[in-house]
Amino acid sequence: MHKNLFVYTHTLIKYLMVSKTKKYLVLRIYSSSEIYDAMRELHMKYDNSISVVHVPSLEKEWTIDLDEKLIKIRGEETITPGILSKTVKAFEICLKTFEFDILVRSNMSTVIDMAELSSQLANIDGPIYGGHEWFLRWFSPHYNITKAFRDREWGLRFISGTSIVLSRDMCEYIVNHQSELDINMVDDTSIGSLLKAVDCNKFKSEFRENEMNIVKGACFYRFKDNPERMKTFYEQMRKNT
Repeated sequence: MHKNLFVYTHTLIKYLMVSKTKKYLVLRIYSSSEIYDAMRELHMKYDNSISVVHVPSLEKEWTIDLDEKLIKIRGEETITPGILSKTVKAFEICLKTFEFDILVRSNMSTVIDMAELSSQLANIDGPIYGGHEWFLRWFSPHYNITKAFRDREWGLRFISGTSIVLSRDMCEYIVNHQSELDINMVDDTSIGSLLKAVDCNKFKSEFRENEMNIVKGACFYRFKDNPERMKTFYEQMRKNT
């Protein structure tokens, strides 16, 4: 870990993580459950990220509560098209609300080593679409990845929804071209399909599942359904800063 890399202020910018060269905003997809509620409390305590959730009965189209670090968007919680639609709407809101250079779109079950991530991105300029990458070679009815889509997009490079790293201009591109997104597809694959022909830096980061040790070079650690292990890992990261 890199000591004293981030500076936190007490204005609107406190929701950004500011390195020596770039401002980072972490946006987490959220839907309320006992496990995810516990994980959100940990993220609020340790990493300053903003969560985004669908609320069917919301009077306004969207609201943002900076004290609660929460964006609420009117809509239904679904895998498709819900996660994609609230992701794109949240991008639109964040572009209007925050001055950031890099946005990291993650989820509730993932811890991000921001010091390691910012170190790896420090000397990368221009458009960025990166993170933990996959290459599509399967189909999944659960995520609406049909055999037809798999065959059409065979080998598609896309970034896992745990770790989508985007420069500000790439967020703008997604918002401005959202009509071209396949809303029937799960969010990370749909975004990958949209951006496949865009000239950008294809940054690649390391990812670990249920890893309790800080691994050199790894930026993303997932603790699916296990907030206690997540808390222990967060505490370990804190001791190393």
